[in-house]
Amino acid sequence: MGLLLAPIALAACAEPADTFIEPSYVACDASADTPAELKVVTYNIKAGLESSLDEIGDVLFELDPDVVLLQEVDNNVDRTGNVDQAGALAERLGMDYAYGAAKVQRDGDFGLAVLSRLPFAGAERIELPSEGSFEPRIALAGDVCVGGRSVRVFSTHSDLNPMAQEAQQRALAEHAAPYVETGVIVGGDMNATFEAPGLQALFNTPLVDTAASHTDKATCAGRTIDFVLADGALGQGSVDADVIETDASDHYPVVVEIAL
Repeated sequence: MGLLLAPIALAACAEPADTFIEPSYVACDASADTPAELKVVTYNIKAGLESSLDEIGDVLFELDPDVVLLQEVDNNVDRTGNVDQAGALAERLGMDYAYGAAKVQRDGDFGLAVLSRLPFAGAERIELPSEGSFEPRIALAGDVCVGGRSVRVFSTHSDLNPMAQEAQQRALAEHAAPYVETGVIVGGDMNATFEAPGLQALFNTPLVDTAASHTDKATCAGRTIDFVLADGALGQGSVDADVIETDASDHYPVVVEIAL
């Protein structure tokens, strides 16, 4: 799509070479049966550098999700074998995928992905506020067909700088708000714990922490900073959740099953 990234205060990055790879889109079939549950996973995979992309694929394959929200995904980067990591994982899982780049990474780029075994009705790469950020940050939205309706799912990765992080999460809350009560999921590495003001803005959208009533496990370095949030049309129906302890990445995947 060739969208330019805004300049940032702490680092200057060129425009990503491949800012967006989109799936094939369909119109959601109004007559399609709605599944009883939707299994969603969010996972910061650290480009497979802690283990390998095969090991990341093994973890996801065992979880058998419907939708996967990925962060720190390489695309055509020499350090990881010039592989389209989102595409390779999608193929392993039998899914379609959307990928959005946040920044140039050597000869390729680095960003977010949404994988889905449900059909995509659309996808959108969203730039988030960059002022004070250590690197450009985006959200990647995918519209997936859950039965006959479209549910918007966001994958995101917030900055480490608390001020930039809060601005990014508040902006994400604004992007999610129009979909509240129709079906919206926001997941990712927030680099912040529950009480952070940016996360509170997301909760006040309002979105529900779908894993909170099922597990209190940390997701990275002893802290819970990876979340799957959903609106009342979905989040109140979460029936199970877990944090999967694996050394395939420096983050653990969070898996949530949502009753529909």
